[in-house]
Amino acid sequence: MIPQRKYMERCFELALMGLGKTSPNPLVGSVIVDHDSIIGEGYHREYGKSHAEVNAVKNSGVDLFSETAVMYVSLEPCNHYGKTPPCTDLIIKKSIRQVVIAAADTNSHQKGAGAAYLRNSGIKVIEEFMQHEAREVNRRYFTLHEKKRPYIILKWAQTADGIIGKMKEASGRLIISNELSQQLVHRWRSEESAILAGADTLLRDDPWLTVRKWSGSNPTRIVIDRNLTLPKTLRVFDDSSKVIILNDKVQNTKGNYEYIKINTKAVDEILQALYESSVQSLLVEGGTKTLNLFIQSGIWDEARVFVAPFRAGKGVRAPGFDFSGDPMVQLGNNRLFIARNGG
Repeated sequence: MIPQRKYMERCFELALMGLGKTSPNPLVGSVIVDHDSIIGEGYHREYGKSHAEVNAVKNSGVDLFSETAVMYVSLEPCNHYGKTPPCTDLIIKKSIRQVVIAAADTNSHQKGAGAAYLRNSGIKVIEEFMQHEAREVNRRYFTLHEKKRPYIILKWAQTADGIIGKMKEASGRLIISNELSQQLVHRWRSEESAILAGADTLLRDDPWLTVRKWSGSNPTRIVIDRNLTLPKTLRVFDDSSKVIILNDKVQNTKGNYEYIKINTKAVDEILQALYESSVQSLLVEGGTKTLNLFIQSGIWDEARVFVAPFRAGKGVRAPGFDFSGDPMVQLGNNRLFIARNGG
């Protein structure tokens, strides 16, 4: 049996349908093929619910599969009990004799155990088929388990002359993003585990940091409030979603608020705290001081920068970041540049 790319590509399409819903679990898609036809497919829809392989078997309507049936799966099937039973046991029980796996699961609970268990049970296993693409789909999950930190996405909007916002003493807000850009940002929020902003941004703009212009769940809101001086009347402290308050003074939990005491000027301590809280991905929305904290440390994975065509003249300078050679998308009168750390 020679694996075919079109079936694994379908697994990736299915996996991405779970984006924003499965964390801290991975995104996984699976299809079952027999005689060059898909007879069942599924994906991991939500954390704590059935895995992709289970849904693919269920949607096939088949009790026992023929010798010619092949299961494709974007990530190595689990071989341990968690929220659900091991998928490897189901594969064996349903007499699936061939499994094609895109990428190994590098979670310490797994470490190749699923593929080995299937192979030792007499199942033909093909591994690392389209592995690069599979790791791209699950880049958040692999970053969490291999680098022991969240996958970090930096986002900001700036004017043509590099201004990100008004000075503290100026009244009103500087509107840079257009309606289409704002909607896209809210979609991004629904796709990530958490969103982070610093005290200056919260005081200046009073954002909710929630999903309102897209359908999806609100991310956990991460607030850097070094001396715990931010007023609880700010919108970010409403009950829309959990709030983690990184500070230099207090460690406790009060209702919807979790206070974590760290050195808020140290990126490694911020990321360690979020890793221990199982935050798989982090959207950093600024402002400049907070964004530069990550940029200057070199610890970030993506940067998404909106640029408006007008000039502000004066105001808060945007982060020092050269994105001139990066891919660009036109969104109305905004240009969106997307950079990856390391290219």
